Amino acid sequence: MRKQYRALVLSFAALTACGSSSSGSGDSTGGDASTGPGVDGGGDASAGDAASSTHDGSSADGSQTGNPDSGPGNPSSAASYFSPQMYFNMPVDTAHVDANSTTIINTWVANGGWGEGHIQVDFSIDVYYADATSVQAPYMQNSNLDTPDSDIPTTIPIAPNTTGSSPAPGFECNPVGSTSCDDCHYLVMDTANHKLIEVYGATTDGTTFSTSTEPSGCGRSIAIWDWTKTYPGNLRGDVCTSADASGGLMAPTLFTVEEVAAGHIDHAIRFILPNTVIQTMQYVRPVTHGTGGDAQNFAQTNGVPYGARFRLNPMFDVSTYSAGAQVVLNAMKKYGIILQDGGNIALTAKSDTFSTLKWANYLGSRDLIGPEPTDFEMVDLDYGSDMEPSSTLHNFTSYACTRNP
Repeated sequence: MRKQYRALVLSFAALTACGSSSSGSGDSTGGDASTGPGVDGGGDASAGDAASSTHDGSSADGSQTGNPDSGPGNPSSAASYFSPQMYFNMPVDTAHVDANSTTIINTWVANGGWGEGHIQVDFSIDVYYADATSVQAPYMQNSNLDTPDSDIPTTIPIAPNTTGSSPAPGFECNPVGSTSCDDCHYLVMDTANHKLIEVYGATTDGTTFSTSTEPSGCGRSIAIWDWTKTYPGNLRGDVCTSADASGGLMAPTLFTVEEVAAGHIDHAIRFILPNTVIQTMQYVRPVTHGTGGDAQNFAQTNGVPYGARFRLNPMFDVSTYSAGAQVVLNAMKKYGIILQDGGNIALTAKSDTFSTLKWANYLGSRDLIGPEPTDFEMVDLDYGSDMEPSSTLHNFTSYACTRNP
């Protein structure tokens, strides 16, 4: 089960506790990937678990509203703010099958298949929307921040209405004396500045915003993504982590209750596998980072590399599934799923805490049980402004990040 954090009354923010990783072990049981096993989506977060409160940031259709100058995006989907050429917005229904697809899927099956033995959904990670009226909390850097992987902000915007007096709870990540590297994400769309800020290990003392320092050795990270920018295939740089173990983006790859209610998900979906299935010290485009180094816990040959993208077989029969599950399965056919972190709960949906629509009415945590790894195929696609193919394997021996300008 996911560790429950002690609630705090904050003067400026509500932080959400969830999972991610950094260099090292990507299996986040609430822990940093660099120091030990963890669990991203480690709890059985059923659709009914989310808080039922709403706030002024929700529109009548359940989506979070931002400043009118937020650009072309729709707050029902963070992916919609980014270019159609961004990797998660590219359909893969007509992409070529990777030459190693069968071999890698066979290893996936032999090494245990899905975490928990089936596809399951975690609903605990939220995405906040800030605007020009939002409080800018001062950011205080600490020694646990991974550099040069991380972007260093001076302030971090706090979404409107997520104050200590709102229905949103506040969380402290890794209180003093903690012995595990618990995962705590703060994902915020800064619509005034056209940037997505993703923090792994986010915490606050009620005055400043920072990343957790407890326990020592838990590498934390901050990635700032500019949705007006055209990124190369290696995004922010090779062997550079982000708020996710893969070095990729999180918020745009979480599917939302608004998307499911609308009947379509128009982007790829982030997915997670146990470390035993993941190829050690290797990644492929569209991501820039991997985990491993431990022969006992990671696949050594033909494992699934970070960044591997799979699409569900177009002939897979979805007719026996619930209406909400069919929306997700059809997105897997058109846009696919991308391996971005290690853990046991395969899929991550955006929390409905600040949505009018509720997951309990659309999708349960086990509604997608059924598809096996053999129902998917690994695709080969060219990514980024330099159009590097995803069939190119990137093997690395150290976690030395080389940042792009």
